Amino acid sequence: MVAPPGRWSVALAGALPHNGVVETNSTMLPWPWRAYKSPRGLSPPPREAGVVGGNVVGGVGATPVHIPGEGQGCPSGGPFLQGRHARHAWDQRISERHEVTDIERVGVVGCGQMGSGIAEVCARAGLDVMVAETTGEALELGRTRLANSLGKAAERGKITENERDTTLDRLAFTTDLGDFADRDLVIEAVIENEQVKTEIFQVLDQVVTRPDAVLASNTSSIPLVKLAVATSRPDQVIGIHFFNPAPVQKLVEIIPALTTGDETIKRAEAAVTGILGKHTIRAQDRSGFVVNALLIPYLLSAVRMFESGIASREDIDNGMELGCAHPMGPLKLTDLIGLDTVASVADSMYAEFKEPLYAAPPLLQRMVDAGRLGRKAGAGFYAYS
Repeated sequence: MVAPPGRWSVALAGALPHNGVVETNSTMLPWPWRAYKSPRGLSPPPREAGVVGGNVVGGVGATPVHIPGEGQGCPSGGPFLQGRHARHAWDQRISERHEVTDIERVGVVGCGQMGSGIAEVCARAGLDVMVAETTGEALELGRTRLANSLGKAAERGKITENERDTTLDRLAFTTDLGDFADRDLVIEAVIENEQVKTEIFQVLDQVVTRPDAVLASNTSSIPLVKLAVATSRPDQVIGIHFFNPAPVQKLVEIIPALTTGDETIKRAEAAVTGILGKHTIRAQDRSGFVVNALLIPYLLSAVRMFESGIASREDIDNGMELGCAHPMGPLKLTDLIGLDTVASVADSMYAEFKEPLYAAPPLLQRMVDAGRLGRKAGAGFYAYS
């Protein structure tokens, strides 16, 4: 196939079935990108994009990005660091961390709850980050989510105003996956759906031109090997699983597929620990990995307990918070994660292991069907204003 003049076409054929579920990892469905066969190593043609404050905004429907001006100085641990001095000190710390890896340009596919958090983590660490979404509307929602999160971090003193502005400066947004041609690392963070993820990896395989680029998935449960073999470079596909909220949670699971090369594992771990400052644990490519294999049965047990009338939602949550010192009860945590995400991970784990404890209770599925997905939908086991 020949690329359309002036841009790379990356829309999937037709609209994927959409059951109305709003998921955690991406703001919009379906993911309408079609891959076309492009010569390996071919540089993309000039983007149909504008440049705003140094940020390329690519693709039809992409949203202009407003970059706030430089701050005039904020408190950081006591004394005031003014203007360029604060930026120099921060950039120096970032430069020292970057000596451990060759990854500098990151692409994040999806700008929902998880995708935006991953993009923020990467940008705050000094990386050049490009975020892709399906439409201009979805892109604007993601951009706003990122700006709000960084604004709150500055208000709480987690970062300075200069750091906030510099981080925003490192973020670019697009609706065209062809703009990912120059990325060193791409992290997919869309709906927990094997078909959607597989199709995205097929697109990335065609458009990312760096021969040894790392293609990663933030999947919670889908076998990485299925995504890897959908590409022509299965040795460069790996799982990099962040936890919500990504800017706060220190843990990241590294999941090599059977096909993943040692160099890919080494580079992924170096980037996550050396640049992003996260703590990694390595898991085998089994549905649920380490954390969800332990967490999901616990959450499902709480749903069954509530469904059967053994205890109220408040008593179930208070029992674990006050009796086991958990910071959040299981039903509150299910609302935070998203009921659809919990159900999807449970379905994937049950499909692989056929263990009854992994089967989603009927109440959970009914709530998903009703759109009561938790905090992000305004209602789950609890109501949210």
